[in-house]
Amino acid sequence: MFSLIAEYLGINVQLSRYTIFSETRKAPSLNSKYQLVIEYIEPCRNDFKEKFGAFEQAYEDKEDSLTSLNECGHIDAIDIVKVGMLSYIFGANDDSECFLAEDGRIYTIDNEQMFSTPPVELASCEWFDKNEALANEIAIDLCSKLALLSDSDIELFTSVPRGYKVNEIWRVKPLVNEARDYARMFMECHA
Repeated sequence: MFSLIAEYLGINVQLSRYTIFSETRKAPSLNSKYQLVIEYIEPCRNDFKEKFGAFEQAYEDKEDSLTSLNECGHIDAIDIVKVGMLSYIFGANDDSECFLAEDGRIYTIDNEQMFSTPPVELASCEWFDKNEALANEIAIDLCSKLALLSDSDIELFTSVPRGYKVNEIWRVKPLVNEARDYARMFMECHA
């Protein structure tokens, strides 16, 4: 579910979808489908620095990684910051990870623990520690998009296909509604 919302917000994540197969297939009729992303596993190759060098250097900047990520020039660099902020808004209980891919993109993965709690105060996110002005700018942009989620968008993003059995029932839809309300409140206070 998070991947659908992240995709809506323009964030590069590994995509997952519910899939319903026809009854004539030998596979179960209900399943999940994941985007295949091939990991970039040879950092000593010549093109590693070209693809990921600036991102890697920016991400490891101890002084101000937020500014460095924002200025490094990689199309996906700031997505790890956005997902970090969304983990507060969507009540995650675990951090997401970066996945450097063969296609030169950086995917945010391991987002399964979103929607574990109600929103947490966004200003307590570590990205606000080094450059509060830039963090606010990114958060305002992110919250402005999240605030535009309609009830029908939320219904689409949180619905489970009929017949699909979910083993753990999370109160995802109310938590997404709370996240949207929090984003709206954040916008009122910071815009």
